[in-house]
Amino acid sequence: MVKTPETATLKNNSRRRFVLGSVLMSGAWVTGIANAAALKRATSAPAFGLQEKDIDAGLRVNVWLRISPDGTVWLAMPRAEMGQGIHTAMSMLVAEELGCTLGAIRLEDPDIEKAFANQTALAETVPFLPSDEGFVANTARSVMRSMARLLEFQLTGGSTTMADAWVSVRIVAAATRMRLEATAATRWNVPAEKVRLLDGIVQGPDGQRLPMQALVPDVMQTPTPNDVRFADPARYRYIGSNPPRVDLKSKVTGSAAFGSDVRLPGQVTAVARFCPTLGGTVRQIKNLAELKARPGVIDVVTLPALGTSGGIAVVAQGYWTAYQASLAADIEWNEGRMVNLNSARVLKNLTESLESGPVHWTYRKQGDSHWAQDNTAENKPSVSRRYTVPYLAHATMEPMNATAWLNNGAMEVWAPTQAPGPARNRCAQAAGMSAKDVRIHTTYLGGGFGRRIETDFLAQAVHLASLLPGRPVQLIWPREQDMQQDYYRPTAAARLSAKVSKTGKITHWAHRTASGSVGHQVYVRSGLVGAGPDKGTVEGGYDTPYTATHLRVDHVLKDDGVPLGYWRSVGHSYQGFFVESFVDELAHEAAQDPYLFRMNNLPENGRHAKVLKAACEKAGYGKPLPAGRAHGLAVHESFGSVVAQVLEVSVQQGNIKVHKVVCAVDCGLVIHPDGVKQQMESGVAFAMSAALYGQIDIENGRVKQSNFTDYPVLKLAEMPKVEVVVLPSGNEPSGVGEIAVPPLAAALANGVFKLTGQRLRSLPLRLNAPAITIP
Repeated sequence: MVKTPETATLKNNSRRRFVLGSVLMSGAWVTGIANAAALKRATSAPAFGLQEKDIDAGLRVNVWLRISPDGTVWLAMPRAEMGQGIHTAMSMLVAEELGCTLGAIRLEDPDIEKAFANQTALAETVPFLPSDEGFVANTARSVMRSMARLLEFQLTGGSTTMADAWVSVRIVAAATRMRLEATAATRWNVPAEKVRLLDGIVQGPDGQRLPMQALVPDVMQTPTPNDVRFADPARYRYIGSNPPRVDLKSKVTGSAAFGSDVRLPGQVTAVARFCPTLGGTVRQIKNLAELKARPGVIDVVTLPALGTSGGIAVVAQGYWTAYQASLAADIEWNEGRMVNLNSARVLKNLTESLESGPVHWTYRKQGDSHWAQDNTAENKPSVSRRYTVPYLAHATMEPMNATAWLNNGAMEVWAPTQAPGPARNRCAQAAGMSAKDVRIHTTYLGGGFGRRIETDFLAQAVHLASLLPGRPVQLIWPREQDMQQDYYRPTAAARLSAKVSKTGKITHWAHRTASGSVGHQVYVRSGLVGAGPDKGTVEGGYDTPYTATHLRVDHVLKDDGVPLGYWRSVGHSYQGFFVESFVDELAHEAAQDPYLFRMNNLPENGRHAKVLKAACEKAGYGKPLPAGRAHGLAVHESFGSVVAQVLEVSVQQGNIKVHKVVCAVDCGLVIHPDGVKQQMESGVAFAMSAALYGQIDIENGRVKQSNFTDYPVLKLAEMPKVEVVVLPSGNEPSGVGEIAVPPLAAALANGVFKLTGQRLRSLPLRLNAPAITIP
């Protein structure tokens, strides 16, 4: 076994060993070098169910790559582009390992294949600490990886795309390069190690040159090499560089096709209107005949409760006609069992359950883990605080939509979806046909944030298309329906208690959260059992980096029936607020500076300490600020990456203002630095919207908010300056798309406390007293 340059460069190989061991289970073993027989399975199209007729003229090298006679490299793109830049980053990986130019790569929308399953996303759901590399934890992850392939779990989410592609996509590209080089070596009768593919040209030792496409007809007869080596990191040409994003031009010119841009011959439009009570259904449409008689209206269809509620869809020749008719519908609703649900009462029940509710799962315990339940004087917590967060909507800029067409016995669906694999199965079920007869086309997404992992809007479009065979039907949810029929970020409450020594060390830590479980609900919606521990409820809390000797993390499950879904950074979105707000309170009680207190309680020279130090140095933490301003800080790990943020804040006429955010990040090896910076800026804006404004209120089972007028997002004038520091790292690439969200609310609240003396323990942040100006 030969040690590759990459293996020598990457310092943290524990995760790498596990990933490669998982690839072994799915039939493509690589440990820097790939076993020839296994690699042949990984790069042979028929192994992934591709029909022989699709491998035309030998141009399809494998299920991922197709090379045209003009040298264009067609990369099958199974991951959704929703602004996070993944199309660019994956293209860079292929260009690096294949040896072609980045400009030669084009993307194509593939069928669902086992090869495209996001194994990392499913493996990361197991309820073990990310640092747990024990036999049981790794076996569970391996089983989930195998399940991902078996289920053809093609999905974009959980900030896992690059971590998943880092091995699998490079295997395919590097193996293809080596086969092309071996083919040329055979043709020229020279040693293969003397041949190099660079910029799409295969070069021989004696000046021979051939464009790689000239070798494609023969490459399928070239055996897979025994040893497959990745590119030398010291000679990277694309990884770590900043080429323009591949989707930039089309989005600037307006030619990029989002879901609502789909136009097909004979297409009609359907507009949905749902029961305003969550879980309700249609009892009757009183003026059905009048609606159908309206000019341009084709049909009025009752929608079953495929999503959160049942409703109607008006099908018409255009959007406005359908929308106006949907508003005019006189509907008698069956409001269902949630008619008395009230979000304020839900939150009250959650807070009460922290004190009296039974613990359903304990996710972590060490030392004297029962100390918080002992009320003797010597064990009484020195600090104990309670925090709460509300339900939140996704509020994507592009509301839910999908276009379905039942044509010649097959169902084609065009949709901005994060989950084409699960979507295909859901659409097949809705159409009453086999999954092989359903084709999902993934468009650009006008925002995902986890909402488009759900498949309800696709199934509804398919239901309508099934009733109108031969006619493409584009279903669109108006903004109000999108806001009030969401799968919401859970409301949650937490109590954190701790004891701090005289030297400022956290010795005892107890953390109890009460909330519903997104994972349970998603499993049930997928036809599985929603039971057992769901680490998403406590992620960011149970894996705290703070070095308490006696520690316990519990969760109390309270599901009140409100539809819950994955929301950008999931459980981290509120656990980051809970933990980092509490640590700031501990620092205050210990009369220590918040930065120094954290450094005193984080592992010395660990990732968290390094990232926090970098952020504070860049922000000038501790140096004088303009009058009326203060720094608030927080540090948080999520999706394998660590982010620290230092916010410069002020309070003006009772309004909180953020002037500047310094965001330091360790996300492993950086593929596209500009992409990382863009995602940090995006996460800041998203998190500030939630921290300052985000709140979904439910009264009598009905969501009160309906549009951006009462569910505001950050305005352009409110956006602070964002400075990003990306730390060099020897780790493999880790998550980026969600990691800037968790620490921001806490950093903002911590800065407000410095200014006003008010400790804000609930989101959204609300002040009830005038600001105190710092001299």
